[in-house]
Amino acid sequence: METLLYISAVIAAVGAAGEVLRRAARGTLTTSRKVSRLVDDLVGEPPRPGLPDGRPGLMTRVGRIEGRL
Repeated sequence: METLLYISAVIAAVGAAGEVLRRAARGTLTTSRKVSRLVDDLVGEPPRPGLPDGRPGLMTRVGRIEGRL
């Protein structure tokens, strides 16, 4: 009977640790996506299929605005 209790406790502990790791990985992935988008906005994006002209970076866009003023 004690063996069954120990096995159940191990299964519960492994499941809980797995859930903690899953949530941490999910949060890290979400944060890395946001940082990637920020970097793309700051630096710009090169031309690619579906975006033939690319996207200018932040400094290029600010320079255009200053040129208009």
